[in-house]
Amino acid sequence: MDSKTQDVRRVDVGGGFGIVEAQAEDVLKSAVTAVGDAAYRWSIDNDTLSWSPGAQALLGISDISKMATHRDFAARLVTEGLSRYELICRSRESDTGAGVPYELEYQVCDDFGGMRWVEDRGRW
Repeated sequence: MDSKTQDVRRVDVGGGFGIVEAQAEDVLKSAVTAVGDAAYRWSIDNDTLSWSPGAQALLGISDISKMATHRDFAARLVTEGLSRYELICRSRESDTGAGVPYELEYQVCDDFGGMRWVEDRGRW
């Protein structure tokens, strides 16, 4: 690598994201929105949720800031048995570095008196 070439994987843009990660996240958000889905990032340490564009309409929420934390989101869930948190965080699988995959289906109460089915997939 010559002196004019920058290793973008090591450049920090603030918030802990490198340039490559930030660009990949923008591409992911665009793709998710284009197919009519939504995505979120849950920071367990401080219980904050960051939602992709389109989540508000998809979930039927008039103001997405009403679901800024997992607690806010969990209050809208129609649950039977174990909670979403328990299903995700208390899995018997262990993380070997790539995260533990999960897939859940549940209902979320919207702001209009209805319920919306959610298929939630990811890694913790």
